[in-house]
Amino acid sequence: YKLLPQILKHFPEDIEVFLDLFCGSGTVAINVKSDAAVCNDISFPLINLLRYLQGHSPEEVIDGIKGLITKYQLSRENKYGFENLRKSYSKTQSPLELFTLICYSFNSLMRFNSKGGFNVPFGRKEFNESIIRKKLEEFHRVVSTRPFIFTCGSYINTPLNLLSKRDFIYIDPPYLISSAVYNKQWGVEEERDLLAWLDLVNAKGLRFALSNVTHHKGLENEILIKWSRKYNVHEIQSDYSNCNYQVKVKSLTREVLITNY
Repeated sequence: YKLLPQILKHFPEDIEVFLDLFCGSGTVAINVKSDAAVCNDISFPLINLLRYLQGHSPEEVIDGIKGLITKYQLSRENKYGFENLRKSYSKTQSPLELFTLICYSFNSLMRFNSKGGFNVPFGRKEFNESIIRKKLEEFHRVVSTRPFIFTCGSYINTPLNLLSKRDFIYIDPPYLISSAVYNKQWGVEEERDLLAWLDLVNAKGLRFALSNVTHHKGLENEILIKWSRKYNVHEIQSDYSNCNYQVKVKSLTREVLITNY
């Protein structure tokens, strides 16, 4: 979210359909000016949650969270209640239960084990109704003012033949040389496949922007650096030194936005 001003200034102003193919929380798509938006991610629990928030008013969501707080006696001290809610979610896969878990989880993270179980530990937090309500209201306002579609699947299934030159593709994939939890299943093969697919996007005359890092904690993404020479590389000034309590030593991270226009 903090990097949005740096990223959005490089986006085209005449976007008909904005396609965010690794959408995560949807933060970028929500803040982009476009006639319509498609938010895609390979995580079904995430997309299911975004669809739920789109289909329910902020008041309905808040009331639902309060009901779960009462049922499980959730508080910053009640780890047992949090764990019981987590057990319930593993059975129900309820998006409301998932959202409530996130509100009380460590660093407000959403993470799953190999069996699909939510495995973020208890965060010792209170439910901040005013902040959550404000975010829900803004989210609902945006997704209600223009066509907003949430899809689940691989970016490779994007129907490029149906897109026009006024559409715009944004890609913020797992970073090959970063150590975030969601990057662990992203390797050299996945990196090469994505870059080859973006070459295909370019060959079809469609516009794209790719967020990534070329250097991080002494590592260098040589595959990305070599590939990026065909396109325009924009420097993004980022500092994640305060984002992870485990980070002890500051080191160079070179974040970039790569565009084909």
